[in-house]
Amino acid sequence: MEKRASPETLREGQLKDDQTGGSASHRDGAPPSVAATHRSVAQSPHDLDPSVEPQRCPVCRCNLVYPTDWRRVGSAAWRLVLYCPNCAMQRAVSLGREEMQRFNVALYEASELLADQTEQLAQQRLEHTEECIRSFVAALDADLILPTDF
Repeated sequence: MEKRASPETLREGQLKDDQTGGSASHRDGAPPSVAATHRSVAQSPHDLDPSVEPQRCPVCRCNLVYPTDWRRVGSAAWRLVLYCPNCAMQRAVSLGREEMQRFNVALYEASELLADQTEQLAQQRLEHTEECIRSFVAALDADLILPTDF
């Protein structure tokens, strides 16, 4: 079951401690921006679909949602504050053990995909840089670059 924060509980990018059991600031210590806070609550009730998986944003449908704070609630449940980097939506959810395991797998798979894509982009950039260097060296060798070009 999903529980969203009301506007009264949002204060400079953080949820009140009684709602989450701790600060909802990012793990690196930087809280979401104040502008992001104002976008944290959906504009209307129909914007949020409670059947949406935790890794997907109920507002913009982005699948890069990640937890900014979490704590265990009892022996079989977790309370998480989730943040969407695409639209700055922040929401609190409670997940059972099985849901948390599925969410953990989804986060792992998404991080692996992002790491693979980052590696591919780095390789493409390296190849492009090498091509630029080869072109520059060829132009120098052919005396196509003159001091007046600078």
